[in-house]
Amino acid sequence: MIKFSGYLIVTCWSGLLLFATVSCADNRLKEALSYAKENSHEWEKVLKHYENEPLKKKAAQFLITNMIGYWGPDSTEVFACRKFTQEYDSLSRIYQYETSVEWGEKVDSIWEKFGEKVYYGINKEKIFDLQVLKADFIIHEIDLAFRAWNNNIYTREWSFDDFCEYILPYRRKNGALPDQKRAEFYQKYHEHFFSQPGKDFIDEADSLLYKYNFLTHSCFYGTRIPILATSQMEYMRHGLCEDRCWFNIMLFSSLGMAAAMDFVPGWANRNGSHSWNVLIVNGVSYPFEPFWDADRWKYKRIYNNKTFDEAWGRFRLSKVFRRTYGAHMDAILKDTQMDIEDIPEVFRDVRKKDVSHEYFDTVNVTLTLQNVPDDERYAYLCTFNTGKWNPVQWAKIEGKTVVFKGMGRDVVYLPAYYRKGSVIGAGTPFLLQQDGTQKSLNATWKNEKSSILLRHNVGATYHSGNVWNNRKVAGTVLLGDVTPYFTSADTLCVFPQNIGIYRHCLSVNNKRKLRYVRMTLPYYSIALNELAFIAESGKRISDVHFIQKMDSTENGEKPEYVLDNISGTGYLKLGIEAGYIDIDLGDFYVLSEIRYIPYHQILLDDGIAYELLYWKDGWKLLDSATFSGKPMAFDNIPQDALLLLRPKKQKGRISYRPFICRDEELRWY
Repeated sequence: MIKFSGYLIVTCWSGLLLFATVSCADNRLKEALSYAKENSHEWEKVLKHYENEPLKKKAAQFLITNMIGYWGPDSTEVFACRKFTQEYDSLSRIYQYETSVEWGEKVDSIWEKFGEKVYYGINKEKIFDLQVLKADFIIHEIDLAFRAWNNNIYTREWSFDDFCEYILPYRRKNGALPDQKRAEFYQKYHEHFFSQPGKDFIDEADSLLYKYNFLTHSCFYGTRIPILATSQMEYMRHGLCEDRCWFNIMLFSSLGMAAAMDFVPGWANRNGSHSWNVLIVNGVSYPFEPFWDADRWKYKRIYNNKTFDEAWGRFRLSKVFRRTYGAHMDAILKDTQMDIEDIPEVFRDVRKKDVSHEYFDTVNVTLTLQNVPDDERYAYLCTFNTGKWNPVQWAKIEGKTVVFKGMGRDVVYLPAYYRKGSVIGAGTPFLLQQDGTQKSLNATWKNEKSSILLRHNVGATYHSGNVWNNRKVAGTVLLGDVTPYFTSADTLCVFPQNIGIYRHCLSVNNKRKLRYVRMTLPYYSIALNELAFIAESGKRISDVHFIQKMDSTENGEKPEYVLDNISGTGYLKLGIEAGYIDIDLGDFYVLSEIRYIPYHQILLDDGIAYELLYWKDGWKLLDSATFSGKPMAFDNIPQDALLLLRPKKQKGRISYRPFICRDEELRWY
């Protein structure tokens, strides 16, 4: 049997092609009924039931023809998990359902014991919906969906096709039992939500979500615990993002709201992936955090590949997909000359569609490949995630040219081929810049020597741990004057309240020639890695110094590090009683810009050996060193290189990210 990422299982490759390519709906229905085997009479019963209701019959045909590959657990697995669930609940009651390290470690412990003794040893069989579900269940689900749709003031004028995809389906993920939870939700809430005019659907959605604010993230404890039903998620109270997304979809769709799960299979500037919910109203998507959160509806703002989130920092995405009930076959899957093992797993998943354009401006990327193997039909763009390159888009090779459609910007990509699970580089990595142009990252050594100082190696995720340093300089006001007495000072710029870990550039709209700058410190602190003043000529002013004397810190950091044009050095000092610091530019200048980088705590492990690598047809060793408490210094850095600092011996989860050195700044991707 050929497995399609757990979402589509067919008895043979030719069977998949037949199902995917037949244009006649009747033929597709016959194909699905043939997979139902002895249970096909149940589906014939459903179709006969709606003989005089053409729209409902069409809905039934949609469910049946797309049901191939959907499955739930067998009774052995369900009964085996009941004992664990009861033990889990008893433990959670002791901790009043709060997540804590102690609770989480105990959850992991009891699951491992249960898994070793029971769960991992049982023969778990996939029970396919087409072969076991009864007509009464599907008829009830169809009638419920139509009732909810017709009762919903926001979606009842929506297209039938969208209704079928996002309201009708009784199932939204594999491995779970179809249950009566949607009927329960409908009975409980249909008179109170989304049925009365004069309300705002987001306010209504918030009120509904608040009723389930006790369902919280598991903090990644018990990640292998199977949640086998919607009701089990409510009973256990904790789960992963995907678990809560599934719960929310069943909740909202039961009330006629078009609900789905959007996901990024892998971040482009941090490790891991993420799933979240989306409501679709009048053709517009409204994504939201699946768990209860103070700022739930922010995803289109922070996933636009331009901004950053105050709490979590910068997110960059190459692709966003929407989970669907129906099968959406990419051309690469229909290519009869392709071996399934030569198609990356993400593209074997047919229950998704690309919705990247709903979140960020995309661009088609055209590349010319060198030395294309004769038998290669497709190339891929990859992003770096969890220590390896992962394909995120495919393109058909035409001669030596490929066009990758709809790519996210401000992302580093590697063109590649894919053979039986292995990613094989097909060119030089490049940065797809915000303006849509490509910056090749082809490491070269030029005449000038380049050095770097590294304080961490985790990139964007560093933001959340450094947020207090970011906030220490928020609201800082810079004044400029011709004398050090600041009797006729002008305001040059004000640092924003939300500050990221990267370099910030603030324009100065003042045509006076100034020599002295005063930093007024709202938090009586200085916490900067860099502060630079750019003259009207566009050049950085070099002869800059602090007027007040400030002591070095306990770890040897000096105030002049802020002004040395080295982003890896910095200075943090609290309790500056005067509430300001004065700066002498060394001469009179008209300023055009002020740049700054907030202070970065050092986040490397003491005594650990690290290796610095650069990419040149693979990762090549440049240097290695053991961290000893100071920023790590490396010399002879190639220009235009993609670099990586990683432990020589990896322990635990991979956290390191690649970076480039550009304009005297380390930029993480």
